[in-house]
Amino acid sequence: MPGYRAEGGTPQIASREAIEATAILEDLLQEAGIPRRHIYRPGEICQILRISYTTLSRLCELAEHPASPHQPPQGLPAMVLGSQRRITHAALLAWVKRNIFHQRYA
Repeated sequence: MPGYRAEGGTPQIASREAIEATAILEDLLQEAGIPRRHIYRPGEICQILRISYTTLSRLCELAEHPASPHQPPQGLPAMVLGSQRRITHAALLAWVKRNIFHQRYA
């Protein structure tokens, strides 16, 4: 069902932010011409987010080595396969959600 997700076997209404973040990510994927996958390569993430490889590296490093006990919202968690980073769709979606709805200045 649209707007629903199962966690622990119990259907729940997805938050408005999660639904909006999903729609935004789907639009970004469509604009970049990249199909939805479970795992993306760094070059694909750069195309999707329209950022440089250097910026992507910084975002991934923020997630690997946070300066505080709380992960910075800009950090993009990646897994390393050999010497290459890979970003899961779930991590990318969580990043989009955090960075769209994060209030940076109070």
